[in-house]
Amino acid sequence: MTAAPTTPTDRVATGLLRVDPRRKLLPLAFFCVMTGLDTSAAMDLVEDGRLFPAFNIARVATGKREVRVWRGAIESWRPDGPPPPRPALESVIGASLPILGVAPASNVTIVGIDLVRRWSVGRLFICRLIDAGELREVGRHGNNESPRISYASAAKFLERRAI
Repeated sequence: MTAAPTTPTDRVATGLLRVDPRRKLLPLAFFCVMTGLDTSAAMDLVEDGRLFPAFNIARVATGKREVRVWRGAIESWRPDGPPPPRPALESVIGASLPILGVAPASNVTIVGIDLVRRWSVGRLFICRLIDAGELREVGRHGNNESPRISYASAAKFLERRAI
């Protein structure tokens, strides 16, 4: 018989807490709940690069931040261990978006609802990013349809907003 995990981090390491694998960017608040750290301590980890990469996905880059942390950084973080090796930002951005396939990125679009799932945001959040010019919508969509977003604009958005 094995002992029950005693800390939130142990629960992540032993796999007792499951998060949909489609979620690639998780809210900083999720990391705080998992580790028991307060928001300012978690933000210090982000600012120091010990929790890398993280993205400020707020509608505007200045002002209040809306921080999302790459799932792999949360999974590999250990409070007492050395910081894990830093992944290449390009590979994390690629993993945070749908698989590109063989078409050039300039021609590919992403269904908005897919970004909602991957970035752990609401549908209206994506619409606000489109309205603010942060993401580029391709074509038009009806009221009950999800917008199609340029893959290149989503990748550039994450690149600009890396912390």
